[in-house]
Amino acid sequence: ALPFRNDLEGIFDSIVCDPPYGIRAGGRKSGGREKTRGNYIPPDMKDGHIPSTGTYELSECLLDLLDLSAKLLKLGGRLVYFFPSANGIVLGDYLPTHPSLEVEHSSEQGLTCLWSRKLVTMRKCSPWDAEKARIHRQECLSEGAKLKQCDNLQDMVFKVLDSDEGALAASANRGKYRGKRV
Repeated sequence: ALPFRNDLEGIFDSIVCDPPYGIRAGGRKSGGREKTRGNYIPPDMKDGHIPSTGTYELSECLLDLLDLSAKLLKLGGRLVYFFPSANGIVLGDYLPTHPSLEVEHSSEQGLTCLWSRKLVTMRKCSPWDAEKARIHRQECLSEGAKLKQCDNLQDMVFKVLDSDEGALAASANRGKYRGKRV
């Protein structure tokens, strides 16, 4: 469910955000446990109720962001967001797409020796169509889709680093890895 009324469309000129992608800590979303979805919560229990959560994959987060933006932006409106990336890896092929949005600009900001992020600007180029959005989402979340590979962004980074001789030497000097490198 959207945090807005379902009948709203084309109300914003721009949306600017820095979504939590779960790179440092796993992304979570409410309503994650199948067994508890749709269960009735009595009104007197709602104040103290803590909803269950489930894994929120990066690909799913990006698709939700793009679909909500495509619906709520006016035609010609802009979505500006940060996209996690890794230094030395060209992720242009992994930037998410949407039938109603087109990439207008992307620039990279280095954060650490391993991580960077792209500031992506997308423009709404056609009206939002629920059926096109649904079909596109299914394609993007199917097995083997490029966007699904973003769910393993850390693995991609370390695979590239470990295949590089300089990175191998550097990793040998770092000692045993016991957690996420950020």
